[in-house]
Amino acid sequence: MPRTTIFAMLLFVSSCSQDPTVFPRVSDADKQSAMEKWQRSCALCHVDGNGGAPRVGDHEAWQSRIAQPSAVLLEHMQKGFGGMPPLGYCMDCSEQDFLVLTAFMAGEGP
Repeated sequence: MPRTTIFAMLLFVSSCSQDPTVFPRVSDADKQSAMEKWQRSCALCHVDGNGGAPRVGDHEAWQSRIAQPSAVLLEHMQKGFGGMPPLGYCMDCSEQDFLVLTAFMAGEGP
């Protein structure tokens, strides 16, 4: 295999592993549905910072989290991480919901 091909492959792989979280664009109906899920699940900890949860709108606290690749962030939400239980008590949240909710809490949208 030519060296340029190997270099290009390594560059691609290394850039993929460093990509920050990409938040999806969603319809207003999907945003509303996600926000209803947020109110009954995420708000329990993320309004007051219970259990060390980063607070809604605390951009600084969210920076290190949203700087991670989407796959890492989703894995932490789905399996639990630190004081956050698996799925963060949102048993019916999809991956898109988790990303929309994270964008909202981090001050990146929706």
